[in-house]
Amino acid sequence: MKSLRFLSVLLALGFALGLGAVTVSVGTATGSSNHFPIHTGYSYNYTQQIYTQSQINRAGEISRIRFYHHSSYPGNLGNSHDWVIYMGHTSRSSFGSTSDWEPAANLVQVFSGSVLSSIPPPGDWLEIILDTPFHYDNLSNLVVAIHETTPGLNYSVYWGGFTSGSNTGLSLHHNGINPDINNLPEARLMTDNIAALQLVFPDTEAPLPPMLISPADNAPVRDGQALEWRLPAGSADASGYDVYIDGVMVSEAQTARSYVLSGLETGPHAWQVIARNNVGSSLASDMRSFVMSLAIGSGEGNFQLPISLYTTFSQSQSIYLQSEIASGIQGAQSIERIAYHWNGLTACSNSNHWIVYMGHTDRTEFDNLDADWIPISQMVQVFDGHLALPAIPGWIEIDLDIPFVYNNADNLVIGVYEVSRGYEEGHTARFFYNTATPGQNRSIRYFEYNYQPGENPPSLGILEAAYPNLLIWFAQSPDAPALNLSPSSLDFGIVANGSSAGPLSVRVVNAGAGILNLSESDISIIGPNAAEFTFDPANLPASLGNGQCVYIPVSMTGTSTGEISATLRIVYDGQNHDVELLAKVLPTGTITIGSGNNTQVHPFHLDYDMQGSAALYTADQINASGSIHLLAWDCAGTSNYPVPYKIWAKNTTADTMTSMRWQDMMADMTLLKQGSFTPNTLGWQAFQLDTPFAYTGGNIIIAVETTYGNYLGHNAHAFRCSSVEQRHQHWDGPSGLGRLINAVPNIMMHFSTGLQNDLGALSITGNPSPALGEVSHYTVSIRNNGSNP
Repeated sequence: MKSLRFLSVLLALGFALGLGAVTVSVGTATGSSNHFPIHTGYSYNYTQQIYTQSQINRAGEISRIRFYHHSSYPGNLGNSHDWVIYMGHTSRSSFGSTSDWEPAANLVQVFSGSVLSSIPPPGDWLEIILDTPFHYDNLSNLVVAIHETTPGLNYSVYWGGFTSGSNTGLSLHHNGINPDINNLPEARLMTDNIAALQLVFPDTEAPLPPMLISPADNAPVRDGQALEWRLPAGSADASGYDVYIDGVMVSEAQTARSYVLSGLETGPHAWQVIARNNVGSSLASDMRSFVMSLAIGSGEGNFQLPISLYTTFSQSQSIYLQSEIASGIQGAQSIERIAYHWNGLTACSNSNHWIVYMGHTDRTEFDNLDADWIPISQMVQVFDGHLALPAIPGWIEIDLDIPFVYNNADNLVIGVYEVSRGYEEGHTARFFYNTATPGQNRSIRYFEYNYQPGENPPSLGILEAAYPNLLIWFAQSPDAPALNLSPSSLDFGIVANGSSAGPLSVRVVNAGAGILNLSESDISIIGPNAAEFTFDPANLPASLGNGQCVYIPVSMTGTSTGEISATLRIVYDGQNHDVELLAKVLPTGTITIGSGNNTQVHPFHLDYDMQGSAALYTADQINASGSIHLLAWDCAGTSNYPVPYKIWAKNTTADTMTSMRWQDMMADMTLLKQGSFTPNTLGWQAFQLDTPFAYTGGNIIIAVETTYGNYLGHNAHAFRCSSVEQRHQHWDGPSGLGRLINAVPNIMMHFSTGLQNDLGALSITGNPSPALGEVSHYTVSIRNNGSNP
């Protein structure tokens, strides 16, 4: 093969010949038109378009013309591909009326034939080689006329178009009559929106250097993906292209403007392209790099791996053998990105929150036991985020939050936990492609419809003799210890004043070779609110080998009202590695009820036309006084569904709930706030009330009504709750009795006690129906909610 050192000869030739424009572009093709050059929605077409001398500004023999294919359905030229093309000089710069055709006698036929085999995919130019080149004088304006004669019609093809500024286009289109160009009726359209055009003059100069289009510089790629380029505006035509990868010519004089990658080693590669024609060769293009992936698996099976789309939650673990990985790498390397192969039948929106774990293992398969999971303690979380699963087949790429250092000695296990609270309805043929491994259980999986499993694998599982097809992108590990940490920030969310939150953990990993030593003295917390954050040194000191990690727990106690922040700083080898620490501390007077970690959709349920949720909280749980100005619920699972809501409240003497109709529950409640809320953030979600609620010191019922009239689909979100009997009920629709459930939403309430004299009546007992003139005695319980004795 030829080496890039021969480029110097080609470059010298390019300089000697000089470079200039021989392809003239008229219009930018950024707009679109379905009428010019032809309208494929009609059986027959005749169009004329005027391009001015100032737009062309070049004399010579036009050998080819091009029209830009903007968009279309496949096959839309099937009944519109027989074209006769005419050209001519004209003094007119626009058409004066719909009958102001340039006479056929003034035009010369330059092409007659089918363009069907020449039509490119959308986003490229349709090139037509003229049967008879047209000599343009660069003194007159140019008329281009097209007569389309194929019987039949299709959906519209849209062509790249531009606005010329005057009526330079006439279009005659008809479903029944093929027009006689020597006896034309009035046009059906006169317009200034005409087709963008490229006029190609004979090669008299070498091409300009190609412009590299795809992939982007340093982008990840895979076998079967194409390198793409094009010539810049003003370039001479190219008859072929030479493609160089890593300084070696891999394709010589190819005509296509793309090169399909195959058989390259994993890791980074550089590429360039040179264009050539019968005059000479261009300068080399700019150099770009790409990173080649390692591919494991090519099957097309469906074993519901790595996730189950049709259940609420799913977990899986899959083993990839060192022998499958080692063919693509040498020594220990860092995994920076992976991808799973998606069939893209339709888009999926309820299965996009993934948590990914990786680890080393000496296992080659999972044993014949249902619960033979690899312990999560032997794995490392490398990703937690949302992915788009579009209605497009292809590889779903996952950029890891932190690289995983693979030792290239053990096998690799990858665990995928899908934790979106929701599932996909409809077509069951949407899946990720899997490769079968008969007789070897390379994967284990689990699914759940109702409750989100914990971090540790469940006690059950389904063994699968398969694994999901996988792409892996590696980066060479440094030769010396290299500190890598994640995440880049810890957000403790909303915290009651004087309350503690956490711990949340910072993960520190040695992404290089050798031993990374870390001690407590290497870590500090700095910043404006540093005193409110602490880290636990229990796991320190640590000596981390290649790929090993240590977790540093961070907690906080909020004492400063409002947004607070600080920075956890780790100093290693003279470099600062920072993690942002954030929290929002509520004013004093905020209380939290419930500490359970179970989850449910309430109080923001979405499945029916109207949903209601009402929960009872007792005076003993509240132990506060004043008016409630803010309520918050703890979001444990996110979604992007906007939830219309109303929040209600009332004081009550009841200690438990009985099932009742929603209308009866609402009869004496106060509306505190209404709006729309999107639960797309984890942690406490606060609602500042429009109407503060006057708490009288006893028990209270908080109710939330959602959707009120519109069906919004599945719940993909969840809120934390605590197990308490007969203090929560919910309604599926406005009629019927509520359903009692033993799961009360955890709630946060903020009280304001600014009133000096505020007495609240808790209860009144006595004769409820005294006779006229009868003296009755009543016992009233009151509470001082104010600040004065």
